[in-house]
Amino acid sequence: MSVRGARLLACGVAVALGVTGIAPVQATPVIPAASYPTIDGAAAARPLALAFQKAFTDATASGVFHGADEAYARLAKGTVDLVVATAPTKAQVDAAAAAGHQLDVIPVASEPLQFLTSTDNPVSSLTADQIRDIYAGVVTDWAAVGGVAGPITAYQHPTDSVSQVAMADLVMR
Repeated sequence: MSVRGARLLACGVAVALGVTGIAPVQATPVIPAASYPTIDGAAAARPLALAFQKAFTDATASGVFHGADEAYARLAKGTVDLVVATAPTKAQVDAAAAAGHQLDVIPVASEPLQFLTSTDNPVSSLTADQIRDIYAGVVTDWAAVGGVAGPITAYQHPTDSVSQVAMADLVMR
């Protein structure tokens, strides 16, 4: 990837979910399909949710995931029972409360934050402090972190997205 006029630093959040070999511990399903909750969530969490459904119900594993933001909106509206995604934003918690729901957040996986640069950029790694300084606007030139002189353009998700909340909680704290 070539970037003209500026270097690129993009932030992305990916849920690292690798599920293999899940099998029920009993011969009969633990949860009858009719009692299984309606699930929505982040696309990256779909394999985990479907593997759990397949392992512990008598239902055929299926489901459409609309992304974390839409999933939390659907949860607040009562059209789904469970969201498998990163933790909700304050606005999502407030929306659920306004609809008469209290969200119980149960961590089941961790997620890495990935910081990407152009392949033309000679910087191969950054410390957490350097990343924090870049996103805080303290460091604005690649030369300050061992690169070739040039401005850093640090992209971020919208403030109210679950990805940006994760960035604020995990990096900018």
